Amino acid sequence: SVEVASRVSALSTYVRQALSQYISDQSGVGSGLAGHARSIASTGSKSWRATAVKRLSMQDPSLFRGTRVSTALHRGARVFSNAPASAEDFERSEPVDGIDSFISHNWSTSRSRKFFVLLLHFNAGPAALAALVAAFAACVASANGVLATTSVSVRPAGEQLGLCAALAGNVVFVLVLLFGHECRPKALDKSIFLDKVCVHQTDEELKRKGIENLAAFMYNSRRMVVLYSEVYLQRLWTVYEVASFLMLHPGGRLQVRPMYLPVVVLSGMAIWFSYQLAMFVVQTRKVEEWVDHAHVFDRQYWEYVWLEHSICLVALIPASLVGGFVLRRWAQEQLQVRCHVERFRVRDAQCFCEEDRACVQKNIVAFMKYFDFCVPWATEVQVFEEFEALVRREVPQLLLADLSHVGVPWRYVALVFSSSLYSSCDFLAARLRLGMPAQEIAGFAVLDFVTGLVLCPLGVAAIASLARWSCRLRGVWAVAAVSASGLVALLCSAVWMFLQLLRARASTGSAPGSVALLVLLIL
Repeated sequence: SVEVASRVSALSTYVRQALSQYISDQSGVGSGLAGHARSIASTGSKSWRATAVKRLSMQDPSLFRGTRVSTALHRGARVFSNAPASAEDFERSEPVDGIDSFISHNWSTSRSRKFFVLLLHFNAGPAALAALVAAFAACVASANGVLATTSVSVRPAGEQLGLCAALAGNVVFVLVLLFGHECRPKALDKSIFLDKVCVHQTDEELKRKGIENLAAFMYNSRRMVVLYSEVYLQRLWTVYEVASFLMLHPGGRLQVRPMYLPVVVLSGMAIWFSYQLAMFVVQTRKVEEWVDHAHVFDRQYWEYVWLEHSICLVALIPASLVGGFVLRRWAQEQLQVRCHVERFRVRDAQCFCEEDRACVQKNIVAFMKYFDFCVPWATEVQVFEEFEALVRREVPQLLLADLSHVGVPWRYVALVFSSSLYSSCDFLAARLRLGMPAQEIAGFAVLDFVTGLVLCPLGVAAIASLARWSCRLRGVWAVAAVSASGLVALLCSAVWMFLQLLRARASTGSAPGSVALLVLLIL
């Protein structure tokens, strides 16, 4: 019996190797797909395994397609419109070896909202870099007297301050954000999967093959970008995509981009730049002369740094309160994620095209059995119950992990306050023209950097924590908890004043001041 078992095992190994080689020869999509096809083929040939093999190994390489970011965002992301698909949409994609981002979204969400979310996701980084280059170029021009400057009153005598770097940085950022994808080099134009253009929508046979092999697209994607909306977890397709990504890429890179993100980031940038502009106007000598002529305040008020501190509070406390209520709304939506998932049922979930439901359900059965989430002999009802349990257990954590407790990734919070870096280039130019010592200039630069990229984002994180805590309260107490966001603005302003004092001590060569500033920066 041992000898018979040995021979059966050898024969089984030979058959699996032959099947593996056949799939490798037939797929030809690339080392990724072929290699995975071989590993799948070596596991067996039950009906559900055969389905998994067929879904994960693209038999026709010409159907493994991706499109470019520039194509997807062209003309205001026209491909995201709900207009009937045509054969021309399929021509906007091309055969690829791998996909950088799998775009998971609902067609019921408006095209404009998805367009601005994708602009932030793909263009924000290049836009911020281009803005910094433009601001630094304006800084050099201002330092050499090429660009106009004006005298200020609350700075060292003779200082000439400009606004060109701040204007150049913000204008360049907006232009690159809106149109950067149109002129991006092909080498930097990432490949993405978008169902409308990567799966043929008019040829029924090609459409069926594309839908059946959707898992192959997900397996060969480096990351999944979720355009999260209120109905995302109520649709069968999107929940299936997230759960399949979880099965294919345990611990994989999932990036969640809520639909409210552009409103928060762009409005926050506009408010912060308006504050920077108001500070510039207040500091000019023309405003000082007007105030002296009107005899409203004593001239000495304009000589104290705390005037800037007061203006900061007047501008930022209302903005903090508004931000607190906005973050509270998103915190409530985050809490609803688990509620939406708890109510999810495979048979009851909405499907944009009911004809696709049978294919999705068949894929769920195949993958749940193949990846050992249920026993091979489980019925369809039992498989769906296990799949729903998997969704309830894993999907909420997967969706919320990318957002942290703030609800917005740090890079987008830092983007809101990026105008501080552009304005610091104007101050740098003014200090260079005055001939300030390098140590003092470095102190100012470090303080501006810490303010924009550390202190202000930490303030937003504190406001977000208050917003989440207020969701546990009701009525007046909830309003009071969110209103405490104003206290966060006070605290951040006080910390800023303290850092100003340490900066002054450090720039004069005081060892204790330098050490204290260094320790605070490390913290």
